[in-house]
Amino acid sequence: MSMLRETRDKQEIAVEELRKLQRDKTFAPAERSDAIEAEIVKKNKEIADLDSVISELMNSGAPKR
Repeated sequence: MSMLRETRDKQEIAVEELRKLQRDKTFAPAERSDAIEAEIVKKNKEIADLDSVISELMNSGAPKR
């Protein structure tokens, strides 16, 4: 599997995890809400970092498969 495909797969998983965290935050008790928000911030950074890697791979001509 190509590096690009692997990175995209990781990003898809991270996006799903982010969606779950966002849903959980909606129904979480107030004392848990801040912890979930911190996890959301981390997950957003992870997704942005993976997006940067994907852009870099695409610009460097990595195999698209």
